[in-house]
Amino acid sequence: MRLSKVSASLLLCVLLLMGWSFSRAQDVETPAPILSISTTPRLDPPPVLRDYLDAFERGAEAGVTGNFISYKWSELEPATGEFELEDLTNGLNYLRTFYDYQFLFGIQLLNTTDRETPPDLLDVPFDDPRMLERFKALFDALLPYLDEDVRYLSIGNEVDIYLAAQGEWNAYSTFYAAAVEYVHQTAPWMQVGVTATYGGVQHHTEELRHLNQPSDVYIITYYPLGVAFTADNPAAPLVDFPRMVELAGGLPVILQEVGYPSAELLGGSEAEQAEFVQHVFEAWAASGDAIPFLNYFLMGDLSEQICTDLEGYYGLSHPNFHAYLCSIGLRYADGTPKQAWQTFVDEGQAWRASH
Repeated sequence: MRLSKVSASLLLCVLLLMGWSFSRAQDVETPAPILSISTTPRLDPPPVLRDYLDAFERGAEAGVTGNFISYKWSELEPATGEFELEDLTNGLNYLRTFYDYQFLFGIQLLNTTDRETPPDLLDVPFDDPRMLERFKALFDALLPYLDEDVRYLSIGNEVDIYLAAQGEWNAYSTFYAAAVEYVHQTAPWMQVGVTATYGGVQHHTEELRHLNQPSDVYIITYYPLGVAFTADNPAAPLVDFPRMVELAGGLPVILQEVGYPSAELLGGSEAEQAEFVQHVFEAWAASGDAIPFLNYFLMGDLSEQICTDLEGYYGLSHPNFHAYLCSIGLRYADGTPKQAWQTFVDEGQAWRASH
């Protein structure tokens, strides 16, 4: 899953007008493991600058030490050879100035159900040499802005869903192996992986094991759901986290997204969501060094309009899917905190103090 991005360009410009200094503080090694949260501001009514600033400050106060940033390839290169990187670079400049974070950066060639390449590559097979050459050009354009605080790189988001539907495992594996080799050559500090859903990890185990052969890390999105997006047992992380580590075959597990709905329609509640958050931290602590990065998704609920837009993007219009999309935040869309937000704050602060 991916949200509409924050307008980092607007945020940067306003801060400059306010007289903020953007000199980079001296880097200090961030202790692993890294806690992140997808930082959504209050969205209802539509947010203003202060809402974005408050959301980032709120995350830092809760013990967050990292950030997950992702873009569709088609956003970064909307036309052949024309790169639009201002929003990405301004966002990184802002975060680097005010927070000592380590980053997981995602380039979405695939995004769950869709290809997200530039338009002229939509019909080009992934194992066609043109695809790799264009990816190299994109990465070369990005590289000046990807400092060593960009610790992890994901090449493709929830790719198992698209690849299983289209039968393109072999073609994508060929492309991915060559892309990883190029990243290793040009940015050796980055640990590279490809993101899959936890469902895919369980049901397409062999395909993902083959795909991840060149990977440095095994990247997963995790939403424990039952039939029709219903909320599953909030204690599921206690069983699922060890299973993830086992299925990763010795690779460190990066949890790109971890979330749980609170909607009563789905059998969820504020109390069960808070219990889930507590068990996430409990299971994470028990994993030792096996899970070095965890990003909670989301800080706040999406607006009704964003949920409707996402239904259209995924081609799935259903009351349960809508309720799931609109209730996985730890705060309501109007900014009111749910029970789970205080649990996240308490656990996150304790986590940071102990690491």
